[in-house]
Amino acid sequence: MAFFANFFKNAAGAVTDICGILIDISEKMLDKMPKLINICRILMILIEILIGSIDIMERVIDKQSRMIDKSTNVFDKNSSAARYYFTNSWLSF
Repeated sequence: MAFFANFFKNAAGAVTDICGILIDISEKMLDKMPKLINICRILMILIEILIGSIDIMERVIDKQSRMIDKSTNVFDKNSSAARYYFTNSWLSF
């Protein structure tokens, strides 16, 4: 998952760089392409939102994986404790 998240963040960063270059070029052409400027700005905002959502998803996945690790450790301890208890209780009868 981390590979894909980094790939998408890098790709999104490259697209925002390209949009920034297009905005600079179109501004130097004395605003002959105002639609291109607006489209690039909107695209840059959407990409920043996408990068933010990818960061949030990474954090959530990390927290969930840590919770799963903790729960499996507790489950393993409980199951071994339960096995120990039942075997000792059978031996006591």
